Amino acid sequence: MHRGNLVLLDIDNAEVVLESMLGVLSKVELGFEKAGTRAINKVLPYGGRQAARMVSGEFNLPQREVMDQLTIHRATYSNVKGELNFTGRGSLPLIRYAMGSKEPIATMPSWYHTPEEERAPGVVVKVKRVTGVSVLNSAFIAKMDSGHVGVFTRKDQSDWNSPITELYGTTYLAYLQEDLIADELEEKVSERFEHNLEREAAYVLHEAGLR
Repeated sequence: MHRGNLVLLDIDNAEVVLESMLGVLSKVELGFEKAGTRAINKVLPYGGRQAARMVSGEFNLPQREVMDQLTIHRATYSNVKGELNFTGRGSLPLIRYAMGSKEPIATMPSWYHTPEEERAPGVVVKVKRVTGVSVLNSAFIAKMDSGHVGVFTRKDQSDWNSPITELYGTTYLAYLQEDLIADELEEKVSERFEHNLEREAAYVLHEAGLR
């Protein structure tokens, strides 16, 4: 399992944005903490949606597949810190990208030896939206005893009795952590965070009768 921090916002980020308002916020009990916590907790789901949209725009899969791999750790008044983390595999079974097989084999447990008449492997996949389809001539679609269907290949292509292993697509966690992509996500989140934080600070002051 891969783990990666995509967004981290804490009290230091909030102080930079609200530098000119820290004095008046200090007159409200937990004023700064309330504004910072609310702003962080509102922007983290937005960051998750942006990350999912960016991945979905690059890889041939729906945004919900990416959202399922994200977790949010919310900020509190006692700990003004929130995180958006990637806690899934970072890649999906290649069957999610499969567009067809030359000859799908209905069932193939790990102990199964391929009969001569079924030796027509090959799976068509499309992992990225911007690239064409790929034909994996050494792969095949199989269904395990558990009911799981996947794209598999044999460890030794020259031996039809060789054990099989499941194939996975390119890791999109690595894509999200590329410098240009990470910077783009950070810019989107930071812009929304600053907007939310200023609004939440104004709301705290308004509720306290200071604005």
